[in-house]
Amino acid sequence: MGLDQWAAEKWKFRKGITLQFYNRVTHGFICLYPDSRVDALGDKKNKYGLFDVNVKRRNICIFSSHQMPSLALALVSGHVTGKSKDKACCELRVHLQANSRAILESASYPGHTVAFNLQGKVADEATGYAGLSREFVVHVKESYWKVHKISSGLCMFESLKKPRMYLKIKDDQCDGTGTGDEYCHFKIEKNLETGSVSLESVRNKGIYVGLLPDGQTKPVVNTGERNIFFYPQVIKFGREKPMGTSAAPKQEKKDFRASQIQPAKAQEPVPQRPSTPPPSKEMRNPHGGESPLPSDDEWKVSILTGNAGTEASVALWIYGDRGLTGPITLGKDNRRQLFFPRQEDEFQVKINSIGNIYKIRIELDGLPNEQPEWNLQRVILQHLRSKKTLNFPANIWLSKNRDDRELLCELPVVEAGKPVYPIVLYRVYVHTGDLEQADTDCEVYLCIYGKRGDSGLRLLHKTGAPVPFQRGMVSDFAVEAVSLGKLQKVLLRCEASTQSQHWYCDKVIVREAGSNSEYVFNCERWLPFMSQGIIHSEIELYPQDFKKNQQLKMQEANEGDWKITVVTGDFETAGTTATVFLYAYGENKASGPIILGSGKQQLFNPNSEDTFKINLRDLGQLYKIRIGHDNSGNDPSWYLEEVRLERVVPVSAEEICLPIESWLSEDKDEGDTWREVAIRNPAEELLPLLVYEIHVYTGAKLGAETDSNVYINLIGTRGDAGKRKLHRSKNNNVKFRHGQMDIFCIKAVSLGVLEKVLISHDGAGPGSGWFLDKIVIKHKEGEEAHEVVFPCNRWLDEYQDDGKTERELTANKHGSSMKTFLKAQRWRVQVKTDGDSPEPQECKRTLVIYGSKGKSDELLLSPQTPGYVCFLPRATDEFIVETGDLGDVYKIRVSCDGVPGFKGWHLRSFQLQELPMKQELNFECNCWLTRKRGDKELVKEFPAVTEDQKTLPVYKYVVSVHIGDRWGAGTFANVYITLYGKRGDTGVRKLDTSLMKGRKFQRNKVDSFLVEAVSLSHLQKVVIGHDGEGYGAGMYLKMVTVKESQDSDKEWVFPLWNWLDTHLGLCETVCEIVTVGRRSTLSPKLPEINKKSSGFWIMDITGSDLSAEEDPICLSFIFYGNLSHKKLPLQVTGKTIQIKDELAGIGSIYKVQVTGPHSELKQPWHLDLLHMKHTDTKEEMCLAFDCWFNPKEDKCVELPALYADQEPLPVVEYEIHLHTGDLKKADATGEVYLLIQGEKSDSGKRWLNSKNSLITFARGQVDIFKIKSVYLGKLNQVCVGFKSLRKDGWFLEKILIKEVFYPFSTHVFFHNGWINKRSKEDYVEVVIPLKETSVTSLPTENLDAKSRGRWQTWVHCTQVPEDVPNIQVVAFGRKGKSLAQKVQNLNDTPFLLTIGDIGDITKVSFVLCSPSLRRGIKLHKLQLKDLDTKQELSFHTEASCLFGEDGSEMVTELAAVRPDQPPLREVLYCINVRTGTLPASGTDADVFITVFGEWGDSCKRRLGHSHFERGQVCVSEMRAVDLGQLRKVLVEHHNVGYGAGWYLDQVVIHESGKTEEQYVFLCQQWLDSGVGDAQMERTLKLLGKVRNGVLTGKIYGTWDIHVMTSDLSSSSTNPKMSLTVCGEKGTCTSVTFPKGSLKKEQIYETSIELSKKFNTIFKVRLEIEEAAEGETWHCREVKLQHRETKNVLEFPFCHNFADEEGGRVTELPVLTAGSPFPAVKIYVLYITTGAIPGSETDADVYIMLQGSLGDTGRRKLIRKGDENFTNGKVDIFQVEAVDIGILQRMVVEKGRGSDWLLEKIIVKESASSGTETLFMAQTWLKDRRDGKRPASVTLDATGQQYLQTIIC
Repeated sequence: MGLDQWAAEKWKFRKGITLQFYNRVTHGFICLYPDSRVDALGDKKNKYGLFDVNVKRRNICIFSSHQMPSLALALVSGHVTGKSKDKACCELRVHLQANSRAILESASYPGHTVAFNLQGKVADEATGYAGLSREFVVHVKESYWKVHKISSGLCMFESLKKPRMYLKIKDDQCDGTGTGDEYCHFKIEKNLETGSVSLESVRNKGIYVGLLPDGQTKPVVNTGERNIFFYPQVIKFGREKPMGTSAAPKQEKKDFRASQIQPAKAQEPVPQRPSTPPPSKEMRNPHGGESPLPSDDEWKVSILTGNAGTEASVALWIYGDRGLTGPITLGKDNRRQLFFPRQEDEFQVKINSIGNIYKIRIELDGLPNEQPEWNLQRVILQHLRSKKTLNFPANIWLSKNRDDRELLCELPVVEAGKPVYPIVLYRVYVHTGDLEQADTDCEVYLCIYGKRGDSGLRLLHKTGAPVPFQRGMVSDFAVEAVSLGKLQKVLLRCEASTQSQHWYCDKVIVREAGSNSEYVFNCERWLPFMSQGIIHSEIELYPQDFKKNQQLKMQEANEGDWKITVVTGDFETAGTTATVFLYAYGENKASGPIILGSGKQQLFNPNSEDTFKINLRDLGQLYKIRIGHDNSGNDPSWYLEEVRLERVVPVSAEEICLPIESWLSEDKDEGDTWREVAIRNPAEELLPLLVYEIHVYTGAKLGAETDSNVYINLIGTRGDAGKRKLHRSKNNNVKFRHGQMDIFCIKAVSLGVLEKVLISHDGAGPGSGWFLDKIVIKHKEGEEAHEVVFPCNRWLDEYQDDGKTERELTANKHGSSMKTFLKAQRWRVQVKTDGDSPEPQECKRTLVIYGSKGKSDELLLSPQTPGYVCFLPRATDEFIVETGDLGDVYKIRVSCDGVPGFKGWHLRSFQLQELPMKQELNFECNCWLTRKRGDKELVKEFPAVTEDQKTLPVYKYVVSVHIGDRWGAGTFANVYITLYGKRGDTGVRKLDTSLMKGRKFQRNKVDSFLVEAVSLSHLQKVVIGHDGEGYGAGMYLKMVTVKESQDSDKEWVFPLWNWLDTHLGLCETVCEIVTVGRRSTLSPKLPEINKKSSGFWIMDITGSDLSAEEDPICLSFIFYGNLSHKKLPLQVTGKTIQIKDELAGIGSIYKVQVTGPHSELKQPWHLDLLHMKHTDTKEEMCLAFDCWFNPKEDKCVELPALYADQEPLPVVEYEIHLHTGDLKKADATGEVYLLIQGEKSDSGKRWLNSKNSLITFARGQVDIFKIKSVYLGKLNQVCVGFKSLRKDGWFLEKILIKEVFYPFSTHVFFHNGWINKRSKEDYVEVVIPLKETSVTSLPTENLDAKSRGRWQTWVHCTQVPEDVPNIQVVAFGRKGKSLAQKVQNLNDTPFLLTIGDIGDITKVSFVLCSPSLRRGIKLHKLQLKDLDTKQELSFHTEASCLFGEDGSEMVTELAAVRPDQPPLREVLYCINVRTGTLPASGTDADVFITVFGEWGDSCKRRLGHSHFERGQVCVSEMRAVDLGQLRKVLVEHHNVGYGAGWYLDQVVIHESGKTEEQYVFLCQQWLDSGVGDAQMERTLKLLGKVRNGVLTGKIYGTWDIHVMTSDLSSSSTNPKMSLTVCGEKGTCTSVTFPKGSLKKEQIYETSIELSKKFNTIFKVRLEIEEAAEGETWHCREVKLQHRETKNVLEFPFCHNFADEEGGRVTELPVLTAGSPFPAVKIYVLYITTGAIPGSETDADVYIMLQGSLGDTGRRKLIRKGDENFTNGKVDIFQVEAVDIGILQRMVVEKGRGSDWLLEKIIVKESASSGTETLFMAQTWLKDRRDGKRPASVTLDATGQQYLQTIIC
């Protein structure tokens, strides 16, 4: 390894860099697993494949696991494993090869390298030389840049370490200090051959980002060097809008080395090459001192230098008959000079088992600009254990100055004076081809392989010889090596950095001196060469006789061989430079790609025939081939004359000739580089060659277009068409534009039925993504036309969706069609534009034609000739379009896509002429298509006006969308609808302008829209959907109603009662809703209560025709009312039948049920409509049953009644689970019906067995049935009817009925009894009452991606001041809150809000950072959308005013609304602030408070008082989203200076109107910059909740304890805890909570018995008894309730318990209104250990403080390290406890351990006015002999010093 190589690559091996090591042989990354196992099989995302660099010295590093930092790669006994990184075996020397790959060698044992076998496992002794893999490509794993797409192909690069700092080129500098202006815009140029990109400055054309060898950046000009090419590596993906410019200060960023943008390196495989070898361990004193016995693989290397020494490094290779070791660096970085003249140097090396050693190779690695030479006398290898010695006499010079010698030599083992193998001189003759520019001046290397190893990679050069490798010349060289035996191959290498340096080698001939053997290695190709898109700088060549022998033995060795002859055209430009591929298809399978060769190898020249041998074994009878090329090289176009196939084995006399006679070229003929040809099968008809017309629909989303190359593969039942480039659009000059449809044609042998397509693109960089809507493929085969739809509706983008740029699309079975081409239609369309129409803009205009036989596709009205501008004012444009046979045309629809800035189109008229002339239709339009005037419509329909048919009316349908009354039911998405009727459809219409005021599609709102369309006749269904992508972006839709006009008194009803959301309910954003009928919009005249109506119902029933020969159909119509129901039998004899009935006594009808048929049917009959009208009340409804009654089938269908003023009940699917008991003879066979009874009605009898058939219920089995019924309300019982076939019994265990409808209830009916056991009745009915009901939560699908906390935010406000105030926003979540960020605008323009990982968002707070406003800002909309998961959050903003109506508030909070989850409520908090009574306690400063609760905080609020007087209580109000249980408050003011302070006594907070729950926060300290600790802000912990009144009744007795845990506990196994109830003067009783009993978010219940000593309860103490390391538990609250008196005490601990200081124990007092509140104090203990030797202790120490009001309980003092309680040391500890009054005594206890001399303890109260109490001890605490009691001492207080601050 030269210094220049290390200098260029050393940046990768710097401290802190994270690397991956890729093995190109195993195609995997090195991975180090937790069990120390290592392999080379990991994928790029494997977390165990990342290694952190720790530099020891120069190129010696430790590579520690990024996942497990204590573990590192290590070489132990020559094998790689994982060891602790502080071990010497982890030190590895990095050797960089010429190909930039790295070899990792042990720094301690030279020659031992990290190596794997071909299977990716660690190499062992059994791994042969050829099976070793030791070189690794080094990848830097760092992500420095976030990529922002500006437009197609233009991007900005934002630093991840320094957000809003961008890569820029300006003023001849390239750095990362840009602010997002035009100097930061770069054009991405893609190098498809290497997969790299270059970045050209948009501002400075021709200037690129370049990389210097040290990893720094510089603006450079493209000179063809590789320093401008970078390999992009995607770390994360996701699309976002650019942030725009930034005002952040400039920060220098010099390093540009990121794996997202790495310098491009050659990535070709390279053989073992002499380079800088790793060092060995020099043997200083091999015989002196004690040393362990050497291992079997340890050898001593002795090197004797002759008359000339060297300062260069020496590398050694050792060859054995089972492998090799090397390179071993001898003496590199040694402390003393080696290889002095006449000096013998010794080294110790480890040589793995390589068999019997037969030769070595030694090489010098020279220093820069030196010509080293070295006289080597001999080398000796000695096995240290066996003392076996191997001699290698040399006496040669290694020099470039003597006799053409090289810097390396090979030496054989000499035994008995003779070498085991001779040194042979190989003469190498290299023939350069006689082609233009065939010569090269690059270095060429050769490695010769024989039966006995290899020669190593040798540079072919000759001192003083003419320049080698000239065109048409032969260059000869000499390679001296130990005899290799019979030669097997050579490896030839030529690295050329530019096209002009490429070299054409004809052949290589190797002759062995003194022998007649000659080996010819034919090459006949350019080096480097490209294959399958990869550049190869080297090639392996095999002897010519070996190749010929293979060909001669073709018949006997290769069954299935074919000879293929490819004939290129006979004119000058017919040849190709591309690589040619062949695919063959047989009846059994298809071949993979067969590479025939490249034009660069002098194949496929004009007027040539190239013959190849291919193997097509097991393909079966061939039926087609596909031949094509990769379009590579300077001139890839190829004219292919024909392809001939001849089977060789078994021999066939027939040659298959397949004429092609066409160009395979992107710019000639059809623009395709592939051709398919069918092969005739004698037994079958020749498959036709078809033209597949591919319609590609690019989506209409922002950024949907792409400039990338798009590829498609069609796959059918007869194979595939191969990957084809969609190169030339038939209908557009520019492909794949936003909202555009492009047509391409592909020729392929018939594929059968199309099943799927593979669609992809090659866009590798940001901004290259593509949103594909769908693909429609049309083709004609015979007389049949086929059309297959492949929906996609997804991104193909590395940075969006799932990051894939290839999709497999499946045929839409419903969208596929096949029709006969009896009468295709062509039309001439003439369009007139009015004179006042604006100049045309880029806008897609489409036409749809409707006829009696169907409708056309969307026909794009685009110019027939490129560059022609259509739709100019006063212009008439003509188009020719094709459709299927539409029949008689009755309407057309014209639409524009309304791109931004579209001014509109004034359409004058349309004229359609069928070609040849059959129909001619004129449509006088005279209307505007625009959003800015009139109807604001971009879609218009026009009826056909003809003499022989009536012109259809045009209606303005009123479409009403009813949003449900659910949380999160509304949506901000765009909503689209299509109406379908008996006469066509409206096409997709956007519901844009509501007739109702307010924001559209909000909760419990009805929005109405006008949809203008030609009459559809009876409506049948609607398809409604929206473009909201994520969870919460959808809507809860009750129903859609449609009227023909605003004046119409009838409307069609389409109920849904479900979610349209990607993650809720249907989990779809589009659904089809079939109408249930039509209702009157006028409220009916209802009869008076208890007054019998005098009228009757007229009912018209419409269905399908019945012939005169058919028997009448017997049906039953059952009408259910709120009082009763009535059944009307009916005999249907024709298409329409009318019946009349009063339906007396049933009350108001709410549903109609139809059952039957009750007679035998010969053919199906369809029930269309039931029309009902009351003659008196004029009530009217039309129910659309739309169902078939089939022979031998019992059917029961229901529909709800439709009234003007009532929402129709939904039709619900009930899933019935019948559980048969697991008892003997429990099963039965018979007939069964169910009748389900609910609050509203019953389902009627529903038969579970079909007509004339039986059903069997097996023992222990669950049978599932489904029935549909109008919603029954809450179910209360089930009636089961059963008739047994054999009079046997059926043991029914239970029935479960599930509603497949919100709220997803499950009803359980237990029976556990026999039915029909010994019964004489035909049918036995059993009524089973409801046992229990459970309601499951709303089913949701998991989010597709993980959120990175990036939310797109919309804020829409009015009444905004001209001088827009500075408003910041803070988001709160279940796991924390975000940083405050500025609201960038208030005008509904989206901006980015980065909130981080805070969990589910619960609320958003707006904080005013400016002075108070004069009035509030009206908020209309707040919407958040997660850019990763697509989740949407809405916020109720009705009547919301930011910062109050008068603008006086600082903060406004809004709760997040999620689908069907109630948001946090808004709360008005009352804050009572009491100022102390000390002199000068008051203040007139502005006081601020922040209240913290379990669900976040209130943000900083100003209290609404200007004076806080001494001893007074000031009451303020604060409106906020519910904070849950309060935990602490932060109180502060900013009035500085002596006397400006404030003495705060306490803060009490409660909800307005709820004085029974008051939270107390005690302060009793100064907030003053000049007093005490000079703090002007205090954080006050929650002291507790106040009781209204003292405890009454008896205190002793049983108290029930309820312990409420939170979700913050570490796990279900938590510490053993105890609760102590304390009375007056130390009375206490404890209860223990067993370990593991306190589960997360659960309530643990126990009880405690208090004795009669308790007169009152003063406080409770909660503490850890036992805890393992890492165990934590969070207590939310403890409640105590007396079983008799029902007195309740609440203690809101809000404390996280852990075995650490401050985490083991906490106490809370009982707070009673009207009484002083006891404080929780911190007692600071200063513990002094004696100074005499041996005074220290390692034992645990416990203390208990006792005072006039009680004690602290026994407290363990948590040690901080090993320095506690040592000689003469003072240790400080804190004890937090409820005030215990005047300190009186202290109990000190020592656990088991060494004795301890306690000198004294001082206890100080932490408050500024506290006291210091001295406890003198001077006592030894020694373990007791019995071991039963700990050593303890009780100390009395010996003195107190009062510390008090006096305020004047």
